Amino acid sequence: MKRFRFSLSAVQDVRAAEEQSAQKVFADAVRACEEAAVRLMALDRDLQNVWDGMRNSAVQGMRADQMRHAHSWCLVLEDTQKQLAKELSEHQRHVDVAHAALQQATRRREVLDRIFRKHRRAHEYAAQAEDQKFLDEIATRGAWHGVPQLEAA
Repeated sequence: MKRFRFSLSAVQDVRAAEEQSAQKVFADAVRACEEAAVRLMALDRDLQNVWDGMRNSAVQGMRADQMRHAHSWCLVLEDTQKQLAKELSEHQRHVDVAHAALQQATRRREVLDRIFRKHRRAHEYAAQAEDQKFLDEIATRGAWHGVPQLEAA
């Protein structure tokens, strides 16, 4: 029997490469999203610390110029917080898009994998049928030429 050859193996390789590329894009998007989330949490902590410091200093007596300076710093941090929240939202959208692309690439590869398995099974079935035909031919020739047959126990 001839060796199994899948005619779509080149396409299968391309689909596998597309899936790997989509996995990398997805992983990069998730990493960027996580980094943005970490930066936002750190900024939230910093902002909370500044507000807590202002409250403690106000109780102990803070000069007006110090209060204005601390309040200005809080406004800067809040603006940065808004920008980081917007950046995080954008990264989350990229993650969603990359995830959809990964799912599609995976489905496309899986379709070819199913076709491959189907062709492989058909090839194996044909090989078994050919082997059985060969064995039947040997048994038939042996019976015609007086070769003793092995009896089943």
